[in-house]
Amino acid sequence: MNRVWIALAAILAVTGCKRLGKVVIDFEWADHPHPSEQLYATVAVEQRTDPLISENKILGTAGPVLLPPGETTHLKIDFIQPGDLRVAIFEVREFPGSDSPTLYKAISEHFETKANHDVHVSLLIRAIRPPALPESAEAIRIWTETGFPYVRDSRVRLLLLTDRGVSARISNERNFLDDRTMRIPLVATSTRTVAPDGFLAYEADWDLNFGLSAIEMEPGQYPREVYVRFIDKNGFESVPASARVTLDTELPELREGTAVEPRYASPTTRIKVSLVTSELLRSAPHISVRDAEGVVFDRLLPAEDGASNTYTYLSSAPGASSLPDGEYTIVVPSMVDLAGNVREDVELDTVVLDGVAPSLSDLTIAPERIGASGRSRSAS
Repeated sequence: MNRVWIALAAILAVTGCKRLGKVVIDFEWADHPHPSEQLYATVAVEQRTDPLISENKILGTAGPVLLPPGETTHLKIDFIQPGDLRVAIFEVREFPGSDSPTLYKAISEHFETKANHDVHVSLLIRAIRPPALPESAEAIRIWTETGFPYVRDSRVRLLLLTDRGVSARISNERNFLDDRTMRIPLVATSTRTVAPDGFLAYEADWDLNFGLSAIEMEPGQYPREVYVRFIDKNGFESVPASARVTLDTELPELREGTAVEPRYASPTTRIKVSLVTSELLRSAPHISVRDAEGVVFDRLLPAEDGASNTYTYLSSAPGASSLPDGEYTIVVPSMVDLAGNVREDVELDTVVLDGVAPSLSDLTIAPERIGASGRSRSAS
């Protein structure tokens, strides 16, 4: 076991006098470096509410100093005040300076510093191997009932895939600002998706409006993107992954091109309806033929089904021939878009069915006598 002595100078603001405290860090290598490696260590003491989330409250730093194999190294950190919720961050690099990538790292549990008291902190230093993202599947996906990337409510369910992450930092913004990012533990395993070998599937509730400076109030379609970083038990973070979805808060509407033809027809004529909507629907909606009392006599059948915003319908035969003469209303009982928004009871147009052929009840020809020239002649 190696031991690093860090002398902490506690300055008490109340008395104005300087008192010395001492933190002794005992550390072990979980992943041993090669004996020939020359490594430099830096240590920082921070105040953190959560050991794994930096709150930018650095109380002091020391280093970088060379770590001779098997020898004791002394580092000294001056900090402003004693207190609890302290953590020690121990980082090891190949070269001194923050430009050199961190090869090994350890983060302590919470400890408390007191004036004129020694504090012992144990660390297990591990090589940095961030949690990986799956290559054959999406690391984050927003679950929807239909599988289409549209939702009507900002509160959604996330499906997360990680190899060894124990928590996740989630944000609606790419830069993961602290006040717009939430860290959640990964505890709820998912049965809605199959994880690749070596990965586990988790679920988490999320709000697509969390942390946004402006939230749209008017009905509409608004793109959203959710970002995640997985954190393992050593505090190492994965590269970010993201998922996109459209927050759809408006109802589908009819658009130009919707038509019913013919408007006047015999009972044996097949009625054609062209339906054009403002957005994609989950499937072809039912279309009904109702009389003045609201009785449904017939349903028009779509030529094609599936997600679309354009559908064509024809009335059934011989069903239409059994309809009594009269005026009928062509109605769409409901239109459901990809997000699940429902527009109900939309009247398209009216159709008049007339199965009675015109008859000749009286015929009068005048004048009575017509000459060869086409002029009428009076009877003599």
